[in-house]
Amino acid sequence: MLYTLVYTENNIQGEIMFPRLLSVVTFVLSGIIPLSSGNGLAQEIEICSEQLGFPWNDSDPFVCPPVCMRGQDGMDFAKPVSYAETPPGGSDLSIFTPEEQRFAQWDCRFMSQIPGMGPELPTDESTPWSWQWMPSGVLYKAYLASNREARLGIHLVHEDARPHNFWDPILGGKIPLLRFGNQSKVYPEGFQLDVEGAALARLTLDHEREMYSADYRFALPLTYRKNHWEWKIGYYHISSHMGDEQMLRFYHNTGILWRRNYVRDCILFGVGYRPDANWRFYFGGDYAFYTQDGAMPWQLELGAEYAPIILPGYHGAPFAAVHLKWSEENDWTTYVAFEVGWQWRTVYQHIFRTGLYLMHGPADQYQFYDLVEKQIGWGMWFDF
Repeated sequence: MLYTLVYTENNIQGEIMFPRLLSVVTFVLSGIIPLSSGNGLAQEIEICSEQLGFPWNDSDPFVCPPVCMRGQDGMDFAKPVSYAETPPGGSDLSIFTPEEQRFAQWDCRFMSQIPGMGPELPTDESTPWSWQWMPSGVLYKAYLASNREARLGIHLVHEDARPHNFWDPILGGKIPLLRFGNQSKVYPEGFQLDVEGAALARLTLDHEREMYSADYRFALPLTYRKNHWEWKIGYYHISSHMGDEQMLRFYHNTGILWRRNYVRDCILFGVGYRPDANWRFYFGGDYAFYTQDGAMPWQLELGAEYAPIILPGYHGAPFAAVHLKWSEENDWTTYVAFEVGWQWRTVYQHIFRTGLYLMHGPADQYQFYDLVEKQIGWGMWFDF
């Protein structure tokens, strides 16, 4: 029995074995065997070659060559399968729109790294907005280099001022409650109400993993995103608490039972601008209408982030972020934090990151807000 090169429905469901080699064999055979009406093999090769699109229509035979070997009398042809359905990393991109599939891999070209020169944002102008209860994804993401955000994470740091080694776990999350907007997985737009909370702790690495201090955060942000711009406004509470072991240690050394009851109840605000799918620049802060024990009304934030939008896959992409903060209670002393490393994203653009962490400025833990720290370390973070 003669074996001919044809499309098949049954064998194109998974990966195609040696498609390019078989395409070349088809081309060679079509040149060797006379294409006469009496030659059945030649007719089949001619039909298969036309399906492959070469050399008669000047198309590239290696773009989508789903061919395989099969011997049979009749032939049935399957619809060609796009390589976009099985990208590097093993993710199934069929759940994404063609516009979103552009982000299957990180664009590493130099010009794409310049703000405004990277891939266009995958905005959706065609889908009507609708009300959604408990939607997936957030519109205004946490500031990557800020250590005061609601996320899951941990970083191990060496702090120069005392000096000590710490590990700072963050146990938190952000839950979307209600959205009026579209249902994009990669870049949702509209109005959205979220609720978030986090415990931002500090434990010592030098003294039996003692709880040094912990700050507790709760917020109800109302967010909005459209095209390149995103906004947030809402209520924000944070309070700081000394660890029991540290209070006992301080009392044992000094005879004084010391702690701060640091509290801020605030109106938060923020605005972000994305010139392309790689970059975000933002400005924000909060105004506290109720304070205790050293806290003062104003805090301001400014930052820039390089964190390319990318679809799920093991390859991931790099990220870098810088965050600056000024607080009235610290006489507007500059706080700066920097992170750089590698990121991976989920279907709804939740981000897992790991990398280097650097910080200089007033202490993150508000029990010690009047101390200046220098930190260097490594961290892992999961942002919602």
